Amino acid sequence: MADNYLERRMDEYRRSQQGATVKHVRPTLSTLRPGQVAVDYPPQRVLVTAGTTPDGQAIVKLFRQFACRVAFTAPDSDRAAATRLAQLTGAQYHPGQADAAVDRLATAGDPATVIIDLDGSLPAAATLPVPPEALAAGPKAVAAWCVFAAHPANKWTRPGQAT
Repeated sequence: MADNYLERRMDEYRRSQQGATVKHVRPTLSTLRPGQVAVDYPPQRVLVTAGTTPDGQAIVKLFRQFACRVAFTAPDSDRAAATRLAQLTGAQYHPGQADAAVDRLATAGDPATVIIDLDGSLPAAATLPVPPEALAAGPKAVAAWCVFAAHPANKWTRPGQAT
């Protein structure tokens, strides 16, 4: 609960610093302009490991665009980059190991519903599998694939996993 309070207060502070309020607007059919696409994406709690890598940054930014609550981990050597990313996107930075971040979110009563493990530090059974072809296509492709696969309407399985 304290994490949510601090996250809201930090968002309010950032908005006051920008001079304008930032709203996540879900377009309706009556407000769409030609060429726009309306996506009904439910807000989720997302955890990204290795959030300061190019793939991790793209994933964090794209999930935040869909008004998801995003947390990420990063190595201690990337603390400055992690802080910048958290300030830029409004995501939560959890220093330390990924399993500790999973535990902190669960203890706070806001467990991660989507876990994207880019550094391979968590058990594969708990994470969203990113296929090698998406990884080879670049950060934007990885982020788009993760947002698509994490939508609750999509059913995904690992190779060899029963459907």
